[in-house]
Amino acid sequence: MVRHFASRFAPGRASGGSNTARRLAALACLLSALLACRGAGGPAALAFSPAQLPPATAGQPYQAIITVTQNTTPVSQMTVGLADLPPGMNFAFIRTQNAAEISGTPQRAGTYKFTISAYCFGTNVSGQTGHQDYQLVVQ
Repeated sequence: MVRHFASRFAPGRASGGSNTARRLAALACLLSALLACRGAGGPAALAFSPAQLPPATAGQPYQAIITVTQNTTPVSQMTVGLADLPPGMNFAFIRTQNAAEISGTPQRAGTYKFTISAYCFGTNVSGQTGHQDYQLVVQ
């Protein structure tokens, strides 16, 4: 499509003369580069590590660090629905490490499901976002 666009406005075919043709050719080149970048998938998806959380034991202190990688810009925020965490557990974003910590002492046994979301700073483009579903089994 970009080649078709450029060929339609090649020198001698544009009504505005060679200056217009050069500008349109430059625009077509820019569009081609942008489409190639988008076609390559753009930035990689955010990766969360670990993929699964180790189990916890009710009444025993617990700590897990979740790290985000493959980010183009720094992570600006990580969130979780606090109501979804086991009672007695806390969630804290560690900005300097592109990570978050789940810690505390779970009070009740059970299987708790929640989603952690990460948002990256945007620069000249929108920042990356990502989400990872987790399950924490408290024994």
